[in-house]
Amino acid sequence: MSNRSNWGWTDANGRWVYTQQSVVTGVQVNGGTRAEIRANIAEAQVFAASIHKPVFNSEIACIGHSNPYDLAIEEFNCGHMGWYLWELTITHEWSDVHGVFYPDGTVRDPSIVAAVMGFYRNCGPSVALENPDRERGGGDLPAGFSLQLTGRFL
Repeated sequence: MSNRSNWGWTDANGRWVYTQQSVVTGVQVNGGTRAEIRANIAEAQVFAASIHKPVFNSEIACIGHSNPYDLAIEEFNCGHMGWYLWELTITHEWSDVHGVFYPDGTVRDPSIVAAVMGFYRNCGPSVALENPDRERGGGDLPAGFSLQLTGRFL
């Protein structure tokens, strides 16, 4: 660990880690894929256990770091690690990459609010693909055409 202070330090991966008043360990964990987020959660939990402190993520999700809110919230909830939303309201005072609600009460993305409430997207192999032309009878894929789900979120 480097850049130590009374409030914390920057770890070898450049993440800020702090132990405010020796009560709780907070980390800022960002990652673009589910696997990266899970690995960061596990690493933070091991570290917290080594110093006998609870741990939470003090700045979950940032669309500027390819870290969507709904994905991050789901992974932290499934990983049994607490989290805190930085900039709940999009004010453009800090940055336009943080925040869930606009000052008028509308939302950046309803999937964020759904994730906070425990409702998550189905990103697995059982997801039902959209069939936009079904009502006009053109719902089947053309002969020889196949669609395969791939992606970094699986």
